[in-house]
Amino acid sequence: MRRLRFGALVAASVLLFAACGGEDVPDPDEIVETVEEGLAGAIPQVATVDNNFAPSNFAAPGGQEITVTVVNNGQNPHSFTIDALDVDTGVLNGGATAEVTFTMPEETVDYYCTVHGAEAMSGTIDPA
Repeated sequence: MRRLRFGALVAASVLLFAACGGEDVPDPDEIVETVEEGLAGAIPQVATVDNNFAPSNFAAPGGQEITVTVVNNGQNPHSFTIDALDVDTGVLNGGATAEVTFTMPEETVDYYCTVHGAEAMSGTIDPA
């Protein structure tokens, strides 16, 4: 059950990550619902909308290897970067997808978009 909740949270982040900018910006609440409905055991995802990650905070099992799929559903470029773990998708243009795999530490880690900077677009992962 924890894995599914983690997946839903990460998936929501990916969708929010993806829709930065543009005229037809989707409602973040609808994106989260769509991601949660579509997960059902899938690889966790993180999304973006309007320079925000969804979710901006989620939990992952400490000490376990996790894979996060990052999808940019928007027009503007973004990245998913965790400096403390040397994790980086590189810059993802609109429509691009990338996976990152890392071992979740026993402490909170910060992630951010290198294009927009940590002060403008960031989130955290807490150990579960």
